[in-house]
Amino acid sequence: MSAIWFSTLLNLKHIFLYIAPAYIVYLFYAFCIRQSSNWKRFIVNLIALGIATIVPFILSFGPFILM
Repeated sequence: MSAIWFSTLLNLKHIFLYIAPAYIVYLFYAFCIRQSSNWKRFIVNLIALGIATIVPFILSFGPFILM
């Protein structure tokens, strides 16, 4: 959920761009590495994090891409 909110905030206000690399590393560690007991769970968490991060960007820039 925090990845969705951060991506949305990043689209609304680009001042959050300077903290994006640190926050991505934090999300990767907290959601993918620490919560994964095996490699299959790691892959599922990584895909879920990627989808949660990319969907707000697609929804924000989708109308401009379609034009």
